[in-house]
Amino acid sequence: LPHIAGQVTAVTPTSITIKQPKGTTATFAVTPTTVYKSQGKDASAADVTVGKVVLATGRMVNGELQALQVNVGDKGSAKHLRQRIKQRIRHWRHNHPGTPAPALNP
Repeated sequence: LPHIAGQVTAVTPTSITIKQPKGTTATFAVTPTTVYKSQGKDASAADVTVGKVVLATGRMVNGELQALQVNVGDKGSAKHLRQRIKQRIRHWRHNHPGTPAPALNP
């Protein structure tokens, strides 16, 4: 699953734009089914604001990057969040070969 960690540079009701540490940006579409987490607890779209650090995990749908889950954190937590998501994806793929991973909680 595609996942991007970085600082939020723009937020609309339907999208989040994230600037990655190397300067590239990615925009995720958000939907009513997008899950939001902050420090392992439930969060909401309102918690995603410009300047926040996030890790967004998604999938490609009709050529659009769609967010399945957005983890909101501080600058120090971005690396940790990325590692946790990668670990859970590896675990899912090992136990469910050939099956797409669902939204994963770090």
